[in-house]
Amino acid sequence: MARTFIGADIDNGLLRMVALEEESGVLKPVALIQREAASTEACAAMIAAILAEWDSTNSRLAAALPASVGLTRNLEFPFGDRRKIASAVPLELGARLPISLDDYFVTSLDPVASENQGYQTTGLAVPKETITDFLDPFNNEQLPLRHLGILPFAYADGFVGLPDEAILLDIRSHEISSLLLHHGQPRGHRILIRSDIRSASETIAQIGRDIHTLQKRVGRDNLPIRMFGPGLDKELEEAIRAEFPEAEIPEEYFEGERLAPEYIPALALARLAAKPRRSYNLRQGEYAYRGSLAPYKKQLIAITALLSIALTTLIGGAWLAYTGKAAIADQMQKQMQEIYRQTFPRANETPKDVLLHMTSRLNAARNRSNQFGAPGAGPLPTLAAISKALPENSSTVIEELNYDETGIRLTGKAPSFDTVDQLAAGLGKSTLFSSPRIGQAKTSIDGKQIEFRIDLGFAGKEGAQ
Repeated sequence: MARTFIGADIDNGLLRMVALEEESGVLKPVALIQREAASTEACAAMIAAILAEWDSTNSRLAAALPASVGLTRNLEFPFGDRRKIASAVPLELGARLPISLDDYFVTSLDPVASENQGYQTTGLAVPKETITDFLDPFNNEQLPLRHLGILPFAYADGFVGLPDEAILLDIRSHEISSLLLHHGQPRGHRILIRSDIRSASETIAQIGRDIHTLQKRVGRDNLPIRMFGPGLDKELEEAIRAEFPEAEIPEEYFEGERLAPEYIPALALARLAAKPRRSYNLRQGEYAYRGSLAPYKKQLIAITALLSIALTTLIGGAWLAYTGKAAIADQMQKQMQEIYRQTFPRANETPKDVLLHMTSRLNAARNRSNQFGAPGAGPLPTLAAISKALPENSSTVIEELNYDETGIRLTGKAPSFDTVDQLAAGLGKSTLFSSPRIGQAKTSIDGKQIEFRIDLGFAGKEGAQ
């Protein structure tokens, strides 16, 4: 079954969703949805109902918090080790903000080399209460919300064919946020809170000042501008084009027709769900996604009901045999067979032993809901084996680990091709893995590191996906 990537954008009491599926290596929109939703709870309930209607069991969902809920500062460090920077960011950010960060969740973007021979990142602090209030309804509905970003940084991974130097302008009913991309990486942003007391001319003037501020940060004029969002009306679009002729609405299409600007944020979030690389993800630490049996809820309920009926049939059958009422037992058997056919409509025939067959299906469902891994080894031994295989005294970094029933895919950065070979060889020595394969190894854009991908199969199973 094809995996579905869904972006959910919430603005001014409206939920907009875009669903993508991969076709010949290209993500294409397959559904657009707009519904009224007065609260986050209502949005979560609607998304759950939509996924149930689609019978989607293999989906990934991404959403984002408004730009105004976060506090950010640009930080620079003399070292580029990601773990050291992650440890230093809360202290450095706390020293630059006039508040205590005890009740804030703190994270940062991946560091990038700066012009001062150091490494730059952007630290972010978001109130924990804000994150909890947003996530609780999604967790209660057991939705596969794998990525929770923050605007406008969530758009860094949301566009195809975007220039490495550009400004993204997201216009909403309550705020306007702009994101500067420099060498393809988020480098700065601005936020404008919309107000009824601010005239249209004042709003446009402030947008112009924000854009000029971002352009000045990289010493460039006339940077490409992509504007979009549910608050972009015709008047505002024309006013922005008048001051910035290079501004345009991204050309995105659905079923041959150009996508309206209000759906582009949801489309960008759907692409973020598919390939997150350069933006924040608040789904980590205490807010990490824990998995869900929701995709299999329908099957598990049906199987449980069938087993209950089967148990009733066995007890009732003994009593009916004693009393001679075999006809009622036959009727209950027919009910079991009918429920089986409704649960598995694609089955060519109804098995003679429905109970045995349903027990087998139940065990298969339970096995699928468990964590994947090598036979006899759970997630912790698997992660320990990967850590042990990392070359000593090396700055090798694992950036992403995709883990399923067939194997593992590792992506990351290493100081040299030899280090990548050493890592693959070390993984091959583990009794948990078989056939480690370097799927990709290339020099990074700055030429300082090697970006790699290694595919691992589990010993005793087929190779990685």
